Amino acid sequence: MRISILLTVKRLSLVLFIALSSAAYSQNSVVLAQSNANGDWAGTLTFPGGSLPLVLHINLSGASTMDSPSQNANGMPTNVTMNGSNIQFTVPSVGASFKGTLQGAEIKGTFSQNGGNLPLTLTKQSGGSGSAGNNPSAPGKADGDWAGTLTFPGGSLPLVLHINLSGASTMDSPSQNANGMPTNVTMNGSKIQFTVPSVGASFKGMLQGAEIKGTFSQNGGNLPLTLTKQ
Repeated sequence: MRISILLTVKRLSLVLFIALSSAAYSQNSVVLAQSNANGDWAGTLTFPGGSLPLVLHINLSGASTMDSPSQNANGMPTNVTMNGSNIQFTVPSVGASFKGTLQGAEIKGTFSQNGGNLPLTLTKQSGGSGSAGNNPSAPGKADGDWAGTLTFPGGSLPLVLHINLSGASTMDSPSQNANGMPTNVTMNGSKIQFTVPSVGASFKGMLQGAEIKGTFSQNGGNLPLTLTKQ
């Protein structure tokens, strides 16, 4: 009887150990999956007559956002949820939603808006993390000299932005002989913003390879601006 009881206790202990191990493995898997989901994801919606690039910045422990660079619509609040490998998100400001699955470095699923459904595959961007603090390679990519031209009715204005995220950044307006204007540059993931206090100007955009695309604002006006790395 004692041996039988002892064996039973051992079996119960083994079952309990296996159950606890499975629970721990499951929790670790969830944490790992969420860690893999966090970051910057880019994809393109393709439809008859055109296409629309999208960038999703996932931060499951904080605020997630979506950008539509070609529409200069950046930083749209996005609600992202994850259950296992299933990912869903909504972009309330534009009435859009998505359902898909995380498959390695891709999120594949269906994007829905205004009653229409389109396939969408989002690919994780190298070094993407959703925040500059967790993306040490981003500052290195942004640092340097960037040139672009503001075009408006009746003329144009060349600009040169000198980015140094670990030091002092400046902007030049060569045709106006206005060089070395102090510029405050901030970076969050692939999103870049800057202000030029001396002329009341600001910019919000996205780093996309060798270009920074976004919107330049001054005196209540907004103009598209693309800066190319020199």
